[in-house]
Amino acid sequence: MSEVRLLYGSTEPGQEALSTDLLWRTGFRAPDAFLAVEFEDGTTVLLVSDLEFERAKKECHRSCRVERLSSFSEKAKQQGLKASGIAVVVQFLRDHSVGKVVVPSNTPSILYRDLLRAGFEVEIHDSRQGKPFYSQREIKTPEEVELISGVQYVVEEVVWEVVELLRRSTISANGTLRDRRRGQITAESIRTFMDTRFVQQECLATSTIIACGDQAVDPHSIGFGPLRANLPIVMDVYPRSKVHWYWSDMSR
Repeated sequence: MSEVRLLYGSTEPGQEALSTDLLWRTGFRAPDAFLAVEFEDGTTVLLVSDLEFERAKKECHRSCRVERLSSFSEKAKQQGLKASGIAVVVQFLRDHSVGKVVVPSNTPSILYRDLLRAGFEVEIHDSRQGKPFYSQREIKTPEEVELISGVQYVVEEVVWEVVELLRRSTISANGTLRDRRRGQITAESIRTFMDTRFVQQECLATSTIIACGDQAVDPHSIGFGPLRANLPIVMDVYPRSKVHWYWSDMSR
């Protein structure tokens, strides 16, 4: 009986079941959750819906193979199993003489339970112990470094534009900052400016922090209202690329 790694989740940021391990291993981006089974020889099989089948074949890593979940449904029925998602997975694992399944700690508890009920030995890999599910991810490849650096260059450019905007600003009688073209400078206006610039360069930022004065000492307050002179302004910016989805993070 063989041992496999099993990954389940979505691979699109913002989704509840996001699995970055699954995205890294397969290279396939999908908003709906799917499964991947990695065998001891490194072969990885994606189990996807009929809807995603053709796209998955085109977009996943070349080392992966794609199978339709529905192709195992009929066989599962013949084995007396209901044609549910977990029954299809169980049938796939049995077809490949799998005895042990290793899953990450964020695996849904119902999947863990059903694998146990189906007779598989299940090991939970707890990444909180300092040992990631894929240790290879700790050291980035030259290609990954280049992608991350590209996002970082965009961040530096946009942050520098904001610094220059603030430097050129004037101080109103009430101590707030004003821009000759944009009027009063607020945390919201700076955030909108940065978000727009990121989108123009194929990046996406969420909850960018522009916090002035007392707001700057309130952890993770995104900031609101007018920016004022002679007070600290904290910027924490962490966009990701919309093309390859690597992130950067910069605080000033």
